[in-house]
Amino acid sequence: MVFVEPRFPAGNIAKNEILIKEIIEDIRQINTQKTNVTVEYYGGTAVAVANAKRIKLDIMLTVNIAFVFIFLMFFLFFRRIKVLFLLFIPVILGAGLAISFIAIFVGNISAIALGIGAILVGISIDYSLHIFTHFRGNGSIIQTLKDVSLPIILSSVTTASAFLCLFVIRSEALNQLGMFGAFSVFFAALIVLFIIPYLLTRKGFNIPKTTKLLFLDKIAAYKINKNKFVLIGILVLSIVFSFTIKDIGFNGDIASMNYLPDNLAKAERNLKNISSETLSAVYVITMGNTLEEALQITENKQELFEKSKRENLVSSMSSGADLLLTKQRQVKKIRQWNEFWNKINRQKLESIIKEKSLQFKDNAFNQFYALINKKFAPVPLGSFEVLKNNFLSNYINHSDSLYSVISIMKVDRKNKEKLFTKFEKDKEIIIFDKQYFTNKFFDILKEDFNKLVILSMLIVFVIILLSFGRIELAVITFLPILLSWLWTLGLMGLFGIKFNIFNIIISTFIFGLGIDYSIFIMRGLLNDFKYGKRPLAPYKLSVLLSFLTTILGIGVLIFAYHPALKSIALVSIFGMFSVVLISYTILPWLFNFLVMHKGIPRREPITLLNGFISVFSLLLFVIESLALTVLIPIFYVLPFRFVERFFHILISASSKFIVWINFTIKKEVIGIKKIDFSKPSVIVSNHQSHLDLVLILRLNPKIIVITNKWVWNNPIYGFVVRYAGYYPIYNGIDNNFDKIRKKVKDGYSILIFPEGTRTVDGSIKRYHQGAFKLADELNLDIQPILIHGAYQCLPKTEFFMRSGRITQKIFDKIKVKPVNLENNETYRQQAKDLTNLMRKEFKLLSTEKETPEFYRQQLINQFIYKGPVLEWYTKVKTKLEKNYSFFNQIIPLEANIVDVGCGYGHLALMLRYVSTGRIITGIDYDNEKIETANQIARNDDGINFLVKDVSEEEIPKADVYIINDVLHYMPEDLQIAVLNKCLDKVSEKGMIIVRDADADLEKRTKVTKTTEIQSTKIFKFNKTKYKLSFISGKIICETSRQKGFSCKRIDNAKHTSNITYIIRK
Repeated sequence: MVFVEPRFPAGNIAKNEILIKEIIEDIRQINTQKTNVTVEYYGGTAVAVANAKRIKLDIMLTVNIAFVFIFLMFFLFFRRIKVLFLLFIPVILGAGLAISFIAIFVGNISAIALGIGAILVGISIDYSLHIFTHFRGNGSIIQTLKDVSLPIILSSVTTASAFLCLFVIRSEALNQLGMFGAFSVFFAALIVLFIIPYLLTRKGFNIPKTTKLLFLDKIAAYKINKNKFVLIGILVLSIVFSFTIKDIGFNGDIASMNYLPDNLAKAERNLKNISSETLSAVYVITMGNTLEEALQITENKQELFEKSKRENLVSSMSSGADLLLTKQRQVKKIRQWNEFWNKINRQKLESIIKEKSLQFKDNAFNQFYALINKKFAPVPLGSFEVLKNNFLSNYINHSDSLYSVISIMKVDRKNKEKLFTKFEKDKEIIIFDKQYFTNKFFDILKEDFNKLVILSMLIVFVIILLSFGRIELAVITFLPILLSWLWTLGLMGLFGIKFNIFNIIISTFIFGLGIDYSIFIMRGLLNDFKYGKRPLAPYKLSVLLSFLTTILGIGVLIFAYHPALKSIALVSIFGMFSVVLISYTILPWLFNFLVMHKGIPRREPITLLNGFISVFSLLLFVIESLALTVLIPIFYVLPFRFVERFFHILISASSKFIVWINFTIKKEVIGIKKIDFSKPSVIVSNHQSHLDLVLILRLNPKIIVITNKWVWNNPIYGFVVRYAGYYPIYNGIDNNFDKIRKKVKDGYSILIFPEGTRTVDGSIKRYHQGAFKLADELNLDIQPILIHGAYQCLPKTEFFMRSGRITQKIFDKIKVKPVNLENNETYRQQAKDLTNLMRKEFKLLSTEKETPEFYRQQLINQFIYKGPVLEWYTKVKTKLEKNYSFFNQIIPLEANIVDVGCGYGHLALMLRYVSTGRIITGIDYDNEKIETANQIARNDDGINFLVKDVSEEEIPKADVYIINDVLHYMPEDLQIAVLNKCLDKVSEKGMIIVRDADADLEKRTKVTKTTEIQSTKIFKFNKTKYKLSFISGKIICETSRQKGFSCKRIDNAKHTSNITYIIRK
């Protein structure tokens, strides 16, 4: 066995590679001599060189494969080679600017941070892909920037924030990595938004617009979120991964991530069989103020060391204390020497030797006799300087008045952890071992990584919440990030892949991509929901291209032989697959759940508050039903007559509680004194929603209900219905009629919904005559009740309730006119008369209650999930306009209306909500506002929005023209021209309502001008073609009078100069 100590450290691969090559050549020459000698080599330097060569070969292979496929993919997709150049410009410039920024303000950055960061900031390639794919689809840079600028900014901010969270990890290299990654991503995003759009407009760089669907386009266009089998599979696997995630571990042994070629692995095995050199060396250090003290501590630990050897934790041990003995130990050794020879008679031993030592000279054993009779004394440690300097320099150290004694233990790697645990309790010894320090570092890293995950997720969630402005959208956007993280960890646990220093960093990259994908998919969904006809496919396509680029760039490392690279590849593949699948499926499904029901747009999207109250009310109803069901057996065995009455009291109290708990719905009862429960009656009510039953049952306990088959056999509350004595109408009204008569005799009124089912549109359907027949045979009066507003709160097509107002109006009792059934007379006419009466009263009640205030929340809800600014603007606008009550009061309930400069359609929608007799056309030259308004009114044929420039195009005829805060966006001559168009086309008895600033009110006009500047320049709610121009109100009235119209001036404004002009013939 030959030991070679390299001149250069193991990290100097270039120099050591020369040494290894010479060793390999020498071995080759020896092996060619055909001897029986086998030569092998092994050592840390050899392993380091082998790892470096393997990494180099693997990266060369995988990079070439990746480059070829990426090149082909982008060339075939974009048909431009220069796209590859544009693709990497943001990454290169972003990284360069980040380095410059850090160099100026920080000073330096480690090569490790740069190397790893260069991989991670590859996420910024996505930003270019989003620009390219959208530009390829629409051919417009302006439209492309409108679509992707906000998600790019949001994605860069969230990703940069996630990178900066690396500062919670107690590692300078990772701190620098976080700083470099954050600045690189942020600068790359700015370059994508400012430089790439300019380059795309230059000749030779532009991407041709295409309508032909390629293979990738078809994949992106496929709506996988509507595949039930995929969704069920995701649910099942998510449950499975929630268990396998517990199997994931953290590999702190960096040595296990080394690549070991076959020849070195064989040499290691052979060396283990003949020597302990392949075992790891653990250095145990003792320290003292003097060499004596340091040696003494080492000697005191001998029992601990020997015990470790007996427990097979230590294979062998060498120490400076083996040759250098303290005074105390020397005394002990001398005493043992003397005790041994004292037991033996020295004189007798001497005589025996002389007798037996034939052929020896007489003085042959004189030195031996002198030795056993010598009086030994301890030798000062200073006498061993020659020994210490020549043989023990690696075992004895002296520095800063401290002495250290080093003991070297040979330990099998698998026993190290036990040995460290055994020794770390002893405060007098210090363990020095690369693996020990590495493990401690990884323990800290693991602890900090958990903090990193929590902190970064929290920050990302807050940023998403502030950007989207709705907790529902933040949760839906963030949930796929969490779920894909669960999948990634679950897959790692399932396949036994542990976290290590390499893949833990790549997981940050995957987390950043998950944020990116979720934000862009959500942006696509919001755009389509807001404007309509904005397909999600371009967003999914850019995500798909990013996925393929990442898989080809990093996932291709799966073909590498090096364990570290393979680990990175596996985590990348698992993570990327999870992120894309979840983003493609769960995110659209959740969003569509908020805004769609069975493929049809909801009347109002679900909000967190309404969703919570709906689910809570349902759970409360189920709990109350089950609780009452449990009480039924007890009530059956009780002999008391009041038990049945008490059961109905519980039903009524439960109904009251459910109605009360829905605090977002305001309740009102009109004419409560008209209902007298002391005398039974047949209560008939229109049926608007599921709320109707509890709304009536809360009025009095002594009510039984005529139910249908579904309610009678319901597994949750069917027992309650049957025990309470409710009657199933599907059995026929004549069957078991005596039971109903008995209930009436006991003082119970009978509740019937004569329409037979809930209304689908809020109107009252035909009343069936069964209630009249029942009342006539029981000699009871009809007690009509009218319910209004329940349909708006919970329509038949919805499960989730909405906030609103519910009114119950009770009418005087009606006597039933007897009929002769034998002469084929029926109660049909009486039922028809009651139907007409209820419809008439319902219309009057609707007119009274369905005011702009009644529809305020419904109008606001139409603008949620369409951007936080627009939602905020809607709330402020409707509040300032007092829900448009003024316009509603002066505009007839039946009229043909044109809203000139309608914007997003707030006023037009409100007028239509209050009265469906109003046929409304909204006009505006802002295409996006018209798209938004039409998307809201897409299911209402009575309201339509058109893109028109009233200063250049003709306007349709109407009974009412509304020109609300519009004229000052045009020069004076165009303002008069637009007004004249309306004057010429308004109907004979129609009106024109103009509201605009009056320049004669100079001080108040300054306030108006300030608000308009905010609207057009700062917040950019309104587009302008011309400079703002405020004219005198006298011009408006004078122009009207010249056409034979009257002009009434109304000043309702307090601070601004906005004056309303009512112009009539």
